Amino acid sequence: MNRDFFIALDFSTSAEAISLVKMLPTEHLYYKIGMELFFREGERILYTLAEAGKRVFLDLKLYDIPNTVSRAIASLAAYPFYMVNVHLLGGEMMVREALVAAHHLSFQPRVIGVTILTSYDIDALAAIFPGNERILPEEWARYLAVQGKQWGIEGVVCSPHEAALIKESCGNDFLTVTPGIRFSDEKAHDQKRVATPERARREGCDFPVVGRAITEDFSKAESNYERFLFAWNV
Repeated sequence: MNRDFFIALDFSTSAEAISLVKMLPTEHLYYKIGMELFFREGERILYTLAEAGKRVFLDLKLYDIPNTVSRAIASLAAYPFYMVNVHLLGGEMMVREALVAAHHLSFQPRVIGVTILTSYDIDALAAIFPGNERILPEEWARYLAVQGKQWGIEGVVCSPHEAALIKESCGNDFLTVTPGIRFSDEKAHDQKRVATPERARREGCDFPVVGRAITEDFSKAESNYERFLFAWNV
């Protein structure tokens, strides 16, 4: 079983992010850098984590015309990272251009696709896609994952609720990176489709993403890391 998982460095400064990284063990961890931290201190945080040998998932959710997305990925060549994501709603040409750009980087990052954000539920999707009120989020996610695989990506970001369906349609080797992971006694906050680490494991998630459970209170970060690691590997 995969024992690794992502910690979301959802901070506004690199100082906060690095403080957390330094206090946690080095094994089993990848780090997710989202838009807030990257837009504020992208070069600094990428350089620091790369120098420390940390594996980074750039959660930038790229979504634009194909040429713009391609050039955005090419512009990241100075700092090695493990993974980057693009919105599958951007379509085949955008995704293929992203893959070509990533292939030309010396460190060959993985490109995965964003399916349906975990903040969406069936009502939110019905408002965005009128006329499709009866289509569930998991059905949208599976459809987009199948399309993405045909276009050449090797995995998706999805909620843990969709991981088993996506594996069924795309194969066990198709990666599922799953935000929305919460302890049973933790609030869901702005995410709708959440799950415990235990459920995420049962559903076939490859890389869970945990955030506030570990990052919200530094005094409990180490103990909550151990708690999550245990729950993920029981």
